[in-house]
Amino acid sequence: PPRPLFLPLESDATPRQRRPNGGAAGGTPTPVSGSPRYAAWLGCCVARPQVGGEQVGQEADYSCRSRSTRSPHSDAASNASPSGSPLGAFGGAGYGGGGTGGAWTVEAIVAAGVPAECAEAVRQLGLEVGVSGDEPLSDPTTLWRFASAREFNIKAGKDMYTAAMAWRASLSMKSVMESLGDGEAYLKDGSRDTKDCCSWSWTRSHGTPESDFASTYGFWGRLSSKALPDQAPIAIWRVGEIDVKGYTTEKLLGLVEHGFISHMEDLLQAGRAESRKSGKIVRARLILDCHNLKMSNLKYLPAVRHIFGLGKQFFPEVTASITLVRAPKITTFIYKAVEPFLTPVMKRKVRILGNDFEAGLRSHAGLEKSVLPAFLGGRASNAGVCEAKCVPDGFGRQSGLGGT
Repeated sequence: PPRPLFLPLESDATPRQRRPNGGAAGGTPTPVSGSPRYAAWLGCCVARPQVGGEQVGQEADYSCRSRSTRSPHSDAASNASPSGSPLGAFGGAGYGGGGTGGAWTVEAIVAAGVPAECAEAVRQLGLEVGVSGDEPLSDPTTLWRFASAREFNIKAGKDMYTAAMAWRASLSMKSVMESLGDGEAYLKDGSRDTKDCCSWSWTRSHGTPESDFASTYGFWGRLSSKALPDQAPIAIWRVGEIDVKGYTTEKLLGLVEHGFISHMEDLLQAGRAESRKSGKIVRARLILDCHNLKMSNLKYLPAVRHIFGLGKQFFPEVTASITLVRAPKITTFIYKAVEPFLTPVMKRKVRILGNDFEAGLRSHAGLEKSVLPAFLGGRASNAGVCEAKCVPDGFGRQSGLGGT
């Protein structure tokens, strides 16, 4: 028989278990690195966003403890920079870690917004990959993303980080971002070329064949408005309208991949900038519009899985919640087909809703329906999201964009 439209989350099935505060003030001291207790302690650092009856956007719990036990370092430093960034206390944009050899210190990591009981794990990851400062993707809250995406297994986090850096350089993130939008500069290794890491002004634009294709036939977009109260990016994916058949037959999958990569990079960097400004971890709210999703889409599941897999592999902890709306009954079956390829962290973020999704969207993502584009019943312009039109027959050859 059909499964219920709402798939209960792992965190909804059983009450959240509150663990000791780790290294936070008043809690259990941080165990010695490398000891058995240290390995067990790292298990308490897994990020579990608030879901179900609590709004992700309202002081989401990014660790195993209450936000009320957050270290006062970030609040104390918040007035040290004219821009309001708590990181002004140790140099502002482009600051170093302040420790031996430039490595991040626990104090600097906590002040950047990483939960206190996860700071030692983030410090260890920074040491393992040999980075300090903001780039390449090496500020504390971004290192936290890599660690959290791998359930705070430091070796796995290091492997993910190393693979992501090599991929960004070989892909030429610089070329991808320049061909699909403008507003930000990149270096050849895929790092941002900026001294102001508290801002992000890249936007998808028109004028190049790649950007015009993405705007017309892509399925993604970031809204100009932001989620409250943390100013998180809001992203929409029109998954029910994806023309995977057209992408495949017209040999356009490579172009679609680049467009999707630019979108994921946009979400990652927008979240990083807000994290730097606010001194806390900020992640996007993702809404998947499943209108017109059909069982026939399963035929092209490998191609879809490959495209979405780019986010899983190279863009860690970009989203705080993933809310599927206007989902037909077959959505649960399709979700079950892709669920084995999702990490445990990703699975905990998902909720599936039908056509009457206003209350569920508010409780799960902390968003009001009014902030959404008009095609979802909101008041925002549709222009922020790609049109997701069907690719015309022969488009790949006639446009010269199709591969071989």
